[in-house]
Amino acid sequence: FATKVRQVLSDQRGWEPLDKIHFVAVSPEKRAAGAQVDIRITLASSNLTDQLCAPLRTGGEVSCNHDGRAVVNAMRWAAGVSYYDDLDAYRNYVINHEVGHGLWHPHAMCPGPGQKAPIMQQQTLGLQGCTAWPWPST
Repeated sequence: FATKVRQVLSDQRGWEPLDKIHFVAVSPEKRAAGAQVDIRITLASSNLTDQLCAPLRTGGEVSCNHDGRAVVNAMRWAAGVSYYDDLDAYRNYVINHEVGHGLWHPHAMCPGPGQKAPIMQQQTLGLQGCTAWPWPST
């Protein structure tokens, strides 16, 4: 999971070039020693996702970003959604979407039928006529 997160966050289509930022991994040891982080990314069971995302109601189904933590629902990580025929692409999407919230990007709507879905569209819940797209930049 950590390798995939690093790959997605450093991709040229991702948040680093778009928002002109750089993500740095912080080890659990450094975190325990008091190192501050802006965003934590966690792969969590459906039950833990519900707990970490509260008061948002995830119903054990969706991921979230809450209190500086991008929570990726392990059930979705394993199974994806029917709108993505490529599980790896869905994983790119869910990381980028939840980290996008941590960078203060709000939800977006499908701009029109057949167009690429914006990364901040809730693609897990449907595409509303857009085509699946897992990256912040097009």
